[in-house]
Amino acid sequence: MKTIAVDFDDTICKTAEHILDLVGLFFNETYDMSQLNEYDISECLNIPKEIELDAVDLAVSNEDLPLEKGADEVIRWLSQFYNIHIVTSRKPEYLEYVEDIIYNNNLAQYITDIHSSDTKAELVSYMNAVALIEDNPKYILKYMNDIDILIFDKPWNKHIRNTYNKFRVKNWNEIKDFFMIKLGSKN
Repeated sequence: MKTIAVDFDDTICKTAEHILDLVGLFFNETYDMSQLNEYDISECLNIPKEIELDAVDLAVSNEDLPLEKGADEVIRWLSQFYNIHIVTSRKPEYLEYVEDIIYNNNLAQYITDIHSSDTKAELVSYMNAVALIEDNPKYILKYMNDIDILIFDKPWNKHIRNTYNKFRVKNWNEIKDFFMIKLGSKN
């Protein structure tokens, strides 16, 4: 079976929304995802980096982060045709929370493995993935020609354009549609 690599935060889980809620509690403000036009929360919101890091730490150690709508259903469906590997840049000490979220949402049997690395490009290449589902511009832009990249639409990656191997998707239903076409073209 071929492999699909899937990012975790803000692709499977709504991590940034939770971070914004935590920062909002600290400052007694309401923040919106549309304010995050770059992949740097402290810069976008004009808050101290320490506050951002504290909020990130609290968010990624939360085993109850909500899933993006449809993520569980589409992961279950994809696992019939592909090995699903989660690739995250989370530090290894936070992997237990990823595992808890996967387990709590009854996805453990559909996930082949979970990997943590801040060199995702090399990891995805090593596992011979045929596709990557990712939101972070840093990782999307590291991939040139070798695999399909589904850009999970977020305010901080709007500047990345579709190409012959990079495709913007707004939700997990569009991810399923993409792979249905891929699978259909092989029959």
